[in-house]
Amino acid sequence: MRSLAAEREHNINVLLIKIAAAMKSSKMNMSYALKFFDDKGTGRLHIEQLRKLFAWMKCNLDESEENDIIRFLGPDISNTIDYAQFVSLLEVASQNTVIRPFFVFFY
Repeated sequence: MRSLAAEREHNINVLLIKIAAAMKSSKMNMSYALKFFDDKGTGRLHIEQLRKLFAWMKCNLDESEENDIIRFLGPDISNTIDYAQFVSLLEVASQNTVIRPFFVFFY
């Protein structure tokens, strides 16, 4: 039986692979899309913009899954995430590689 931490880690990996697959099937350049949503050029993306991106890419994530990914990404006090970090995670996930979360303390 998996521990709670191991289950969360598995779920995050599954979600990242799902998002990476949606990105591939949409033939979207994720870096370009994130820069499009980053209208101020800060390198950060508000979580509501990230939710719009998920819908735009047709990730088919439910609200709970979106919340899990957002919590994993660890938004700052202004509810933004570093999108370069997100792109890096998706690049690893697109290779169907297990991602060991280093943000576990956000759960």
